[in-house]
Amino acid sequence: MRYKGILIPAQNRVTPYGEIVSCHEKGLLMGNRGELRVDDQRQLIGLSRWKGPSWLYCSTDKKFTPKPGDKPLKYTPLFFRDEYTALAAGHRPCGYCFPERFEAFVSAWTVGNPEYGYGKYDIKKIDNVLHGERKYSNRSKKTYPEKLANLPDGVIVTLDVASGESYLVQDKALKQWSPLGYVPIHSQNLVTEVLVLTPQSVVNAIRKGFRIEV
Repeated sequence: MRYKGILIPAQNRVTPYGEIVSCHEKGLLMGNRGELRVDDQRQLIGLSRWKGPSWLYCSTDKKFTPKPGDKPLKYTPLFFRDEYTALAAGHRPCGYCFPERFEAFVSAWTVGNPEYGYGKYDIKKIDNVLHGERKYSNRSKKTYPEKLANLPDGVIVTLDVASGESYLVQDKALKQWSPLGYVPIHSQNLVTEVLVLTPQSVVNAIRKGFRIEV
């Protein structure tokens, strides 16, 4: 995208904090939170990035085909490094793009979070729970403390929210996240407690068998 003759990457890449930044790399998955742009020419996104509870991650290949009579679907394409990142940011599988992933997620989420009392799932209620886990009232990323040894693989954490850094948990060790991939960090023995970026109900779903695809 060019603005006044200058090539500028669109603001469309989502970090594990749920923030939307500019990046030339597209990512392995696409996301949807609805129409978010406040400046079509420069592709800028405003505070509407937090609006609505239904946050999805979708295929970059499968295109949505509206049914006859449906209104045109308007949304801002977002992109994720991978499924780890999408889940940490508070998105869930799209039932249209990934019907099997969607059913597996809902099943594991329901078993992993019995306190919500869903005999039969209601995806709107699940979305509302996720929305409450994404951010504080000041729109900063909501986290919770946990022992590293207690976390399943696939969760993304941070050691300090102010740093903006994030780490993938694999085999009780940490790999630093970046838009291009993951790098193992040193001094693993010094890390015992972390702040979890992945919403707690999603962590519970992973514990109950939701397998993240790499």
